[in-house]
Amino acid sequence: MLLVSINAKYSHTSLGIKSIKSYVEKFGYKIDIAECTINDNYFSIMKKIMDRKPDMIGFSCYIWNIEIVKQLVSDIKSLDKNIKIFLGGPEVSYNDNIFNECEADFIIAGEGEAPVLSIMQGNYDSNGIWFGNTPKTYGDIVNMNEIPFVYSEEELSEYTNRAVYYETSRGCPFNCSFCISSVTKGVRELPLERVFKELDLFIKAKIRKVKLVDRTFNCNKERAYKIFEYIINNSTDTCFHFEIGADLLDDKILSLLKTAKKGQIQFEAGIQSTNEKTLELVDRKTNFEKLKHNVYNIKQCPIRLHLDLIAGLPGETYEIFKKSFNEAFMLDPDILQLGFLKLLHGSKIRRECEKYHYAFRSKAPYEVLSNDFITFDELMELKQVEEALDIYNNSMIFNYSVKFILENCRISPFDLFCELGEIIAKRTKPSAKEYFVIIDKFYIEKCFEKYEIFNEYLKLDYFIKNRGALPEIFKNYKTKELVNSWAEGYENEHNMSHNEVMKRIDFEKFVFGEKSVILAADRKNDNICEIKN
Repeated sequence: MLLVSINAKYSHTSLGIKSIKSYVEKFGYKIDIAECTINDNYFSIMKKIMDRKPDMIGFSCYIWNIEIVKQLVSDIKSLDKNIKIFLGGPEVSYNDNIFNECEADFIIAGEGEAPVLSIMQGNYDSNGIWFGNTPKTYGDIVNMNEIPFVYSEEELSEYTNRAVYYETSRGCPFNCSFCISSVTKGVRELPLERVFKELDLFIKAKIRKVKLVDRTFNCNKERAYKIFEYIINNSTDTCFHFEIGADLLDDKILSLLKTAKKGQIQFEAGIQSTNEKTLELVDRKTNFEKLKHNVYNIKQCPIRLHLDLIAGLPGETYEIFKKSFNEAFMLDPDILQLGFLKLLHGSKIRRECEKYHYAFRSKAPYEVLSNDFITFDELMELKQVEEALDIYNNSMIFNYSVKFILENCRISPFDLFCELGEIIAKRTKPSAKEYFVIIDKFYIEKCFEKYEIFNEYLKLDYFIKNRGALPEIFKNYKTKELVNSWAEGYENEHNMSHNEVMKRIDFEKFVFGEKSVILAADRKNDNICEIKN
């Protein structure tokens, strides 16, 4: 048997097929796995699969890969109808029409460990194995502690620069109508002793980032505290990423997080909306005042924070979403993700889509097109906001200039990104440098006051991420004599040769009103320091 995952990016790894392989091989059966990405050449994926000469193939299916999987199934069947093919994963577990859309022989519905073991034992009359012409059941739930650790030492050594996925629990205690995480009732957890041992393996292997897929990691506050504490006391090179309920954090955990070292922990938290009525309509309970308090305290910790919003939820008009956006942005997360509602198979909101007259894409990812509260045109405007937000905020390239605009111009965060998004939409694939020109021209036309200072902050943003000649929109105060003078001082202070300094150090002068600053950027170590004027 060959299990195949088509990941969204090369940097991602597939936890699902590794978990099944690990569990089944514990009973003495052998399973092969193949990981590709949606960006790979289609025929290279086909060849990678067919070169294994499998007699049975199982595909792990998600909204980002289901269309490719359907095509692969059709083409593989054209080559050899004797190869048995099954599909599993969230994208097919709750799609009752899947056999009309795909030539798969059967479906694994729900968790896959127990059903795949039954297949290896020759038993197809088992919960979770669905042929379409029989009642659908879902795979038996296995004790998480019976699933061996899914990564070998050799694999970990190969994943140093990739995002490794890990779970310490399954299930979610909440019932958000747009999500399918709560379909399986209850939350099951690995014993803490085992979690600590496995965290040690990631730390020892110096994995760059471990993304925990626990749906609401801190729903068990005491357990979350102990795991955070263990990471803070033991991790050095590895960053651990958690999906949390920000309003569920308590003062004890927040006090602990202040002792973390930079780069040890990242948080992602879903706000989705700040509109109380909208949250009620999607069965989501959030104490926004508590969330604001906790986010403020997280920002006092050396922790990177990612917040999520969802456009297209019931009860949220364009103006109400604008308010949600501004309130979320003012919480000052490192990243604010603007996502769009996806009406997933198995979700309550999809079952009730007629209630709010939802129009949505018929193919994955089933994204909202309109509903009773927001029009298609308004959602398309929000698409432009999303693009501008990613460029001018989430890239963390324009930190100083965007902050300056919001502090000195009479414009809300939403309106800023909305107007920038409209400008970008009229351009044909702007280059990285053109984005600086766009925001500079925007400032001249919309604000202008204190333009010279704004332009210097924009130049600072450019200098931090780029080297070489400045674009023409910036004032260049440098002369060859000045650079040589700055370099000489830098050589003496850092014990470097003149040639070494000139190769790897960039110098730039900035004038902020009556104050001038000279910065030196060490491009080798990605370090910037001020030098004496």
